[in-house]
Amino acid sequence: MASKEIRLHAYQIARIKRPISEIKRQFTLKGDEQEIAERIKQNIKPISESHYVIVLDELNEAPSNFVCGRFIKLRESVLPLIINTRTAIERSIKLEGNESVEEVSHFVWNVSDCVLFGEYNHYGARYFTYRLEEYLNTAFGSTGIDVSTVQYIETEKDAQREHSRADIDVSKPAPDVNTKERFEIQKSSAKRFRIKLTQFGLNKLIKDYNLSAADQLNWPDLFDLSNECTVELIFRPRRTKNARLNLDKIKKLIGLLIKDDDVEAHEVTKLDVKTADSFYNLIGDNLLEYDTKVNLENGTIPESYRPILYADMKSIYLGHIKEIKNALRPCPQ
Repeated sequence: MASKEIRLHAYQIARIKRPISEIKRQFTLKGDEQEIAERIKQNIKPISESHYVIVLDELNEAPSNFVCGRFIKLRESVLPLIINTRTAIERSIKLEGNESVEEVSHFVWNVSDCVLFGEYNHYGARYFTYRLEEYLNTAFGSTGIDVSTVQYIETEKDAQREHSRADIDVSKPAPDVNTKERFEIQKSSAKRFRIKLTQFGLNKLIKDYNLSAADQLNWPDLFDLSNECTVELIFRPRRTKNARLNLDKIKKLIGLLIKDDDVEAHEVTKLDVKTADSFYNLIGDNLLEYDTKVNLENGTIPESYRPILYADMKSIYLGHIKEIKNALRPCPQ
């Protein structure tokens, strides 16, 4: 059975000032066909030249502080084509009246904690910050609801978000991050360590670890590197039950490569660690990222699988709630 990896980001939702009962009443589809149609029509909001809607899914569980649902981007134009891979015949997607292609981002939202776990969908909402913030303010007739990413350390880039409504750029490094200090948060359950180096960083690695002598190889000549090139190294344990990465040795490696003055020189351009369900981007962005998997049916997540996905998302949330709360900003009133 095919499956899909789901990447999750944590968001803080401040100043919503709505009880969970009102949120459920606003976005849960109940009633006859006409009532549901009116509710959907009421909840569709234009944002950034697209239309979005929130639909909450009712689960058979005891009442809680969680609401689970989908933040949906509706596509009515610029649709992809369908191609037959044997005949190369293409056909367009034909939509009937009132139909749209939905790009879904699933979420679980603990209203009392003011924290939401949202799925990253490149074709949908991507990052929830701007779009969800504008959507909720429009839906509730408010101007004070604030949606921000939950991060380990507040950076200059996050402060700039207050002045720019653009999406977060996750491709540029943030030199002001104290990487060595942040690395101490890592757990012994690391599954993968990845580092991307400039040629200067690679040369230092070769010199300090004597790699050329060990392999009788002149690495820079082999790769024919220029100063503009980067090299990515990935360390994984073997796929055996007790295989582990030695984080003490990895920290020693980081200490050799990164010093306060080196970060400014960008000799290390990427540094991340993957654990069982978390992804720590230690240089560049410092978003809290998590991941899980969900089974697919005909290439999509069917309605019957959603409760399983929501349960996994809530389990990850509860397993990491301590670090999430430690990273929250003071909640404005």
